[in-house]
Amino acid sequence: MEILLDGNDWKLTHLIPSEWLFLKVWQDNWEPTKAFPPSTPWMKGTVPGDVILDAIDNGLVPHPYKDIQSRACEWLSERDWVYAKTFKIPKDWKKKTLRVRFDGIDFDCQVYLNGEFLCRHVGMFTPFEIDITKLARFDRPNNLVIIIEHKPSVDR
Repeated sequence: MEILLDGNDWKLTHLIPSEWLFLKVWQDNWEPTKAFPPSTPWMKGTVPGDVILDAIDNGLVPHPYKDIQSRACEWLSERDWVYAKTFKIPKDWKKKTLRVRFDGIDFDCQVYLNGEFLCRHVGMFTPFEIDITKLARFDRPNNLVIIIEHKPSVDR
């Protein structure tokens, strides 16, 4: 049995590097517009997908593959991106082992469930799985938050 978390019902926002740490974006009901300083409101995100396509779909940037519009998209990799989704787990799954599986996240991410840290993962093409049995809620929706950190620095 599985619950697919794929779809275009994810929320996302972008932050300056490491801003998510002091804003505590992993907390339940965190709202970017109520943060200090206020951040970009939640936008629509799609998983599987990528930041560039979500930014295009939300009107943040023009399509980068037309003319020289890629220059207007360069800032995307300099930001941290927060993806969030709420989901319910059937009550009759209470005695089961529950895992969330990712087929890949590019490149460095932190994963939280219901306000609790689950893991950090580094590596684009490496699937990973996390046991969420102890943190899963059955009486109300679960809140999954993924912070995708900005591109790694390049040594010159």
